[in-house]
Amino acid sequence: QVGWNTSADDKELEYKPGETITYNFLSNKTFTAKYATAYTITFDKQGGTGGTDSVTVEHNAYPPDIEVPTMLGYDFIGYYDGPTAIESREYYEADGKAISVWDKADATLYAAYLPKSYNYLYNCGKGSGTAPEGGTISYDEALTFADNTCIAPNGYVFDKWAVSNSDDLLSPD
Repeated sequence: QVGWNTSADDKELEYKPGETITYNFLSNKTFTAKYATAYTITFDKQGGTGGTDSVTVEHNAYPPDIEVPTMLGYDFIGYYDGPTAIESREYYEADGKAISVWDKADATLYAAYLPKSYNYLYNCGKGSGTAPEGGTISYDEALTFADNTCIAPNGYVFDKWAVSNSDDLLSPD
């Protein structure tokens, strides 16, 4: 049900559930339930950009494919009926294809993302010896730099780690 109508043929006034009016009719009225067959799905991108804003879908049908949003440092994993993917029902997968028939009225679906993972390495640069072991880290995760295990070249002392042009190699500066 999407609302109430003052006539059975849907040609008079319409009211949404929860709407408040001042009753100024000069006769008794019967409010007839109004039903819709097509609904609007609105997409809350939760900080992402691009992608489809909304679609129309028939009840008990699969929604149409959509363009998915993007977010710097994160992978889009789907749209859910709750603001977090935990304990929410998934309606769209990461590729923008619907996986559930639409069983709601007009509603908002919420984007879910996972942080991307990156590898990082340490390198002794102009020094020698064995560099500390690198690892894998997720976008926006805190990284505590390792103590230096490299031997500095003659006349130098280790100062700090520097990021190389390859964006994944940490070398003594």
